[in-house]
This record gives sequence, structure tokens and C-alpha cells, in this order.
Amino acid sequence: MNLRAHFDGYKSANILKNETLIENLYKQVEIRPNKTAVIDKNQKLTYKELFEKVKTFAKVFQNIPLSKKDRVMIQLPNSIEFIAVLFACNLLELEPVLMLPTHRHSEITTIAQILKPKVYVGTTNYLGFNFCEMVEENLDSLDFIDCIVADKDFKSTEVSYLNLDDYKFENYDLNAPKSFGGSIGAYILTGGTTSMPKIIPKINEAYVYNIKKAIERCHFNEGTIYLAVLSIAHDYPLANPGVLGTLFSGGTVIFAETTSFDEAFHWINKERVNTTSVVPAVIEMWAENYDWFPGDLTSLKHVLIGAAQIDIEKLSKIEKQFGVTIQQGYGLGEGITCFTQLNDPPEIRLGTQGKPISEHDEIKIIDSNRKLLNPLEIGEIAEKGPYTFKGYFANQNLNSKVFTKDGYFLTGDLGYIDLTGNLVIAGRVDDQINRLGENILPKEVEAILKEYKYIKNCAVLGVDDEELGQKTCACIEKTDHLFTIQDLRDFFEDKGVARFKVPDEIYFVDKLPYSNIGKIDKKKLSEIFNKD
Repeated sequence: MNLRAHFDGYKSANILKNETLIENLYKQVEIRPNKTAVIDKNQKLTYKELFEKVKTFAKVFQNIPLSKKDRVMIQLPNSIEFIAVLFACNLLELEPVLMLPTHRHSEITTIAQILKPKVYVGTTNYLGFNFCEMVEENLDSLDFIDCIVADKDFKSTEVSYLNLDDYKFENYDLNAPKSFGGSIGAYILTGGTTSMPKIIPKINEAYVYNIKKAIERCHFNEGTIYLAVLSIAHDYPLANPGVLGTLFSGGTVIFAETTSFDEAFHWINKERVNTTSVVPAVIEMWAENYDWFPGDLTSLKHVLIGAAQIDIEKLSKIEKQFGVTIQQGYGLGEGITCFTQLNDPPEIRLGTQGKPISEHDEIKIIDSNRKLLNPLEIGEIAEKGPYTFKGYFANQNLNSKVFTKDGYFLTGDLGYIDLTGNLVIAGRVDDQINRLGENILPKEVEAILKEYKYIKNCAVLGVDDEELGQKTCACIEKTDHLFTIQDLRDFFEDKGVARFKVPDEIYFVDKLPYSNIGKIDKKKLSEIFNKD
């Protein structure tokens, strides 16, 4: 199927409109210029002041000089500078490349070699690390970078440099090009089950549509006070609905530099935050430390949870503990976004990932032969819709494999549609264990293990084995109580679970490794097991 023609069909049907990110910010500047828009540890800006900062940074880029469609690599912590640089790029129709604070030389060089950015925008100090120096030290492999733009206090003898901190607000009258909806709003990177992230082009008009539909489903409005704790280089906290959804709704965004409970609780108490987006590992950490904080957290009313699965009983306890309503979701930088409804009954709101946010989104569950499966049958999630991307940048080989002939994107995620039409995630296709021809879902085994009285947290994965094909290994966080694999075999037998689902081996660790989006890093665990 011609994906571009399919995408153009949404435009001709007036589903996608010719609009950009910066246009939607400016609408709010005109409506509420003096309302507080953004807050971080250094400053608080109104919508009018934020737009002035955007224009100031745009003038900086014009003076470098940069022109339409030049690329700008951004690697900043959550801050007003990050969002202002992003909008400045959009104003000038530059193409921003969003890098995570966890990325280092390997990822920076790989992505930069593909996209060839002319400018790198970074910080000189985030958690003790100087990102601008890192890039300066590797300019031999990044010779297309003409200028390093630092947030402050940076000088270079190797390349042209600028410090954003040197530029104060000025009411610049910019000769900026009129952006159009078909231009690139940003390049974002996949969270990555592969060794290197893949590059996702986000088209302005499709991204705006995605954000507005997420706003509708999550009921963001001018009263939303949103705390951004996850890195906004990720699609989820940036735009689903996230920071951009809050600003497009006329709300207020507070930028936290980390996900730590003490920083988050400080902001909730100080700024009366009512909404945030987290991953399960973060909300569980907050819950463990809830009683420690002496301040007032009662303003928090709405918590979005995505990126990984979490037990429904845990979510129910967290709702009661914090006095909040939790909305579960599922989404991909490549496309589809699902959320439960705020008025769904708890068993749906907490036990499923909801339905697509757009009536034009399409989901189907297919088997390994791409045959359509019935409700409650687990298979791969395939999807298409108005904001599903057209393919990874400069990766035609992969693109030829991840789209079906009728234009559905193969997500690589396992799931099923329940009898109410809601999506339930069951893991990754690659995670499925094939043990002597029997297919085992790690999520199912993990759920059973967590019912055992001495297991709080665990991860199950398949490890290559000459006799079994794959053996099932359970990696379990240590507690004060010791037990053996025979204890687990007895436990599984008492529960009436098929014998082939019992782990073949167990390993005890002090702490499971997590990825930068809060998922247990099974790739790292697999490397450890296969090395052993």
C-alpha cells in the first residue's frame, strides 16, 4: 500500500488540517497573554513571556545562521529552555531532533551521522555531566555541526558557540517563514528494544491532531496544572497530552528535572499540581514514600499511567492512597494512542489500556500468519490512523517489514481486545518464550510469581537452551526470605498451573534494571544470562 497516499486521504477528508505546533501555542498567547504558562526551578513565565523567549531563541538561530529545514539536535533536561527551543525551531521551520538526557556519545554520534544536524543545543550541567563538552570532544565524527548552543557558561576553541543565557527577552519582529502542516514538527526516537534507537519523523499536522485528541480523552483544560517528571524528549510526556496538550489547552506546565519523589512532591505542594504522567516504576516509588512528605499533596487529582503494565490491585491502592483518578494508556511514538475514559468503571479504567483516542484509528489483533483474531485471543497489535507515521527515517529495509499490505503498522506488542472493546497489553512479541514448542507469555508467569508471598518484583524471560529451545528464567528481587525453585514448583502446582509454565531457573538480584522509560530492561537481563 502507498502510505503517503493513505496519509493524504486523511488530509483530503479534512481530518488532518494544515496547522503546526507554534500556531496552537500562539492561539493561547492571544487568548490569555498574562496567565502563567510554564514554571521551572529558575523562572516562571506567562504565555506572552514564553512566546517572547521563543522569538528570542528563533533570532539566535537566524543569526547562526540557520534556515528552513536545517536540523537542530536538542539535548536538554526538562526546562523552559527545552520547550522554547522546540517552539523556536517550529517557528522557523527548522527540524528539531529530540535526544534523551541518558544518551551519550554512542547514541549522539549514530543519530547525528544519519540526520546531520547543523546545531547541537545542550546543557553544561545536568546531574554533574557536561553534555556540551561531550559533543565538543567528539567533533571529529560530528564535523557537520557548525555551532554548539549551551544553556549557559560554555566556551569552545573547536567550534562556534553561543550561550542561551546571554540572550534576554526582546520583542523581535521576525521575518519567519510560514510553517505548513506537512513539515517536520520533531524527530523523536524509539525507546528501543534494539541496540540503537530508531528515528520517527513527527509531521506537524498529524502531531497536532494526536495532541488534540489526547486532550479530549484526558479532559485537559485551562485549569490543568501539569507536572512533567519524565523526560519530555519522550513522546508520552511531551504530547500525549503532556506538555504540549497542557499549553494548547491554556493550562500551566511545571518542569521537574527528575522523577524523584522529593522533587515531585515539592512541586505538587508548592504549585498545587493537579495532573501528571508517570510510568509504573515512578508511581510505585512515590507510593512507598508518600507518608514521608510533610507537605500537602491533596491538589493532585489526575494521574496518567503508561509505558508498562502494572497490577490492578496496586493501582487501586495507589488511587486510594493519593486520592486520585488514574487513567491507563498505551501508545507508540510511531502512532496509536489509547486511554481509558475517566468515567470508566475501575475494572476497565485500571485493568485495560482503553480505546484509541480517535474514531479514525483502527486496531486489529493478528497471529503470526497475519490472520485476524477474535476478542480475548492474544496476538500482535496492528494499527493505522491519521497520526500513524509513514515509516522510520532512512530505514527502508525495516519499513518494508513493519507495515502490512493494507497499511497497518506492526507494533511488535502483544495484546487482545476484551469483550468491552478495550485493549489489554500482554507483552512483546519478541518476549514470548518458545519452550519445547509451547508458547509462554512472560507477563502471565510474572503475575503468578507475584502472588507468591515472598516475591515483590520479578521479570521472566527466555534464554536459549540446547535441549529446550528456550528455557524460562525468573529474575527475582531479593527480600528477607529465601526460597528454592522447588518451593515455586510446589506453589505453581497448588495453583493448578501447567507444568511447562514453571520457571526452569531462578536468579536473585538486589535490584532489577530499568530502561529510561521505566520498563524493566529485559535486554540487559538477557545479555547477563546469555553471557553466563
